[in-house]
Amino acid sequence: MNIESIAAWLIIAYELLWKTFLQKYVEAFVNKSQTRSITNIQEDVKSNYQRDLQLFTKDLTFKYDFFLDQYKTVYSPLYKLICESEAERYFTNLNLVDNNEHLKFSNVPFVFQDNDVNEKISYMTNLIETNPSLSEPQLLKTVILYKRLTQEDYGNKEELDKKLCILRQKIIKSILVYHRLLESNLRINPEHSDGDKNVLDEELIVEDRFYERIVQKTDTTTKNET
Repeated sequence: MNIESIAAWLIIAYELLWKTFLQKYVEAFVNKSQTRSITNIQEDVKSNYQRDLQLFTKDLTFKYDFFLDQYKTVYSPLYKLICESEAERYFTNLNLVDNNEHLKFSNVPFVFQDNDVNEKISYMTNLIETNPSLSEPQLLKTVILYKRLTQEDYGNKEELDKKLCILRQKIIKSILVYHRLLESNLRINPEHSDGDKNVLDEELIVEDRFYERIVQKTDTTTKNET
């Protein structure tokens, strides 16, 4: 074999080795680049997830604290007042033989002792007005309108009393609706138990069955236990 043949074979071998080396090098480089790219993507995804989770947690915490503040400061005391009024209505109606004399929600939205009615209503409206940021907007509007009407000098007292009665009904029903919403949001009472999910306080109060139904359920439970 002459020198030229050896040289040719060496060149061919060198080219093959170089191509193999270059191919392996490129593959290794690509693999490293891909690994770095995948790692960077993973870090970006992780960072974005943590950021979004923090924002979501802060938002959730803020909403929960706000709902809890609404519930404790405004709506729980108002709900208690409505319960007291309905208890007074129930026991008053028990002592009235004639059904025509019963105190209906449509005619008498609030039922307290004569000297307490204005005081209780004033407490309710003041609580809402002094906490505007915690009160549902429509309720706040109704209360402001109600208080304005009580300050006006109307010539027709009967007409004024009718308007005030309607506004009182709206105030009570609005409180009951939002109180239920807060209980659901705070997971205090996410749904009515015993299959009563469709029986709502605002419906019962319109039907004058707010306390009657509670007593009926208590009587049924007592009979079942005996």
